[in-house]
Amino acid sequence: MPTTPTSFSAQLQKLRKERGATQEQLANHLGVSPQAVSKWENGSYPDGDLLPKIADYFEVSIDYLYGRTERDVPVVQQIINELQTLPRKGDNTHEEYFDKVLEYIWAMQIAGWRDNRYYYPRNIPGGDKGHTASSLTDKMGFTFLRMNEDLQYYFIAKTPPQGFAKRLGKPEALAPLFEFLGDIINLKVLMYMLSLNGGEVVKASTVAKQLNIPVERAEKALGFLNGIGGECRNAFNEMLIISDNGNERPEKAYDAAVNINCIMVMLLAAADTVLNQPVNYNIQIGTTSTAWLDRSRLEFLKTGGDHEKEKQENR
Repeated sequence: MPTTPTSFSAQLQKLRKERGATQEQLANHLGVSPQAVSKWENGSYPDGDLLPKIADYFEVSIDYLYGRTERDVPVVQQIINELQTLPRKGDNTHEEYFDKVLEYIWAMQIAGWRDNRYYYPRNIPGGDKGHTASSLTDKMGFTFLRMNEDLQYYFIAKTPPQGFAKRLGKPEALAPLFEFLGDIINLKVLMYMLSLNGGEVVKASTVAKQLNIPVERAEKALGFLNGIGGECRNAFNEMLIISDNGNERPEKAYDAAVNINCIMVMLLAAADTVLNQPVNYNIQIGTTSTAWLDRSRLEFLKTGGDHEKEKQENR
């Protein structure tokens, strides 16, 4: 008596063809005859103890074999799928994207606490209730989530194989930037440049007028910003503006790359948190007491040096 195709038979045939396997290859893997596989694809069912083997062969769940669920998808792909469904505004802004990403990040913070196995919504305090954060410190790295409504951000750092000091323990490389930012006029110039929209350019004389500072100070600050960035000095760009009649000397102008200077905003946000330490921690996980910078890798401790001379050389 002929059998009637079922959801199981349709799924089995579909999965086998997607994998590019023959009935004989599937049969050999399961230890049955090709005729048995043929019968399954035409409406009969295998013995129950074969179902896990079939599911494992196709990397799906048993429920999926019966058409009761969607195909098993890795969690990372599920995240991508969900984020892609979020609406975008006409100007292509992702209004809901950042809230959803912060939900995922909060879930990761919860998962870092071994006894927290279930998700619960994160608290978003107002700015007047003290700074609230969530952190995880571990030998393998650290995370920091600032949670207040007035400033929400997330930072994650994985400990490098040779430790943070190998890369970050070079005061001679970092000092010029910190020295520059330690001058309030320079800091105001930076913040003014960060207020420029994409496509806007500004002359040093304009910056000087806006900040009520000497043009020479504005030119020096803008020159420093134009020079930072290592091999990719394009966060702040210097260009020449030629007058209409072509007789006047070209003037220098500057712009700020909005898509790159988010790093500067990250630096300012971190500085704000350093100066205004969180008073509340929704989750604070600490599994290590090891220092972040390995003292043995701080080369300046081994060599000593003339600090005044170093300061002059770095200017």
